[in-house]
Amino acid sequence: MTNPPCARGALRALYAGLALTCLATIAPYVDCATTHLLADHIRAGYPTYSRARVDSVVTTYLVVLSVLGVLGVLAWLTTAWAVRAGKRWARPTATVMSVIGAGLGLTGLLTRDT
Repeated sequence: MTNPPCARGALRALYAGLALTCLATIAPYVDCATTHLLADHIRAGYPTYSRARVDSVVTTYLVVLSVLGVLGVLAWLTTAWAVRAGKRWARPTATVMSVIGAGLGLTGLLTRDT
């Protein structure tokens, strides 16, 4: 069975979102292996932190971002499956997941670190 054109376009967008989520999930690990920007940022914000404490904070960030990334990948894959299968609940589910994802991203971006 061939998907209608609107479903094909939606699937392309879903797979693009999946690819971007994978890149965003991998990026902190690339940073830890190369430039250490996250650690430098934490060190600049908390100059009294020891190296061990900065490493602990970086690890915590990596765990949180990894969990969110895995949940995002699962959400993209579930939504793509629902669209491909022609499920009626695919559109509202995609909308809710988009709102939740945007809300989590904005919360992380706009939360002041004290």
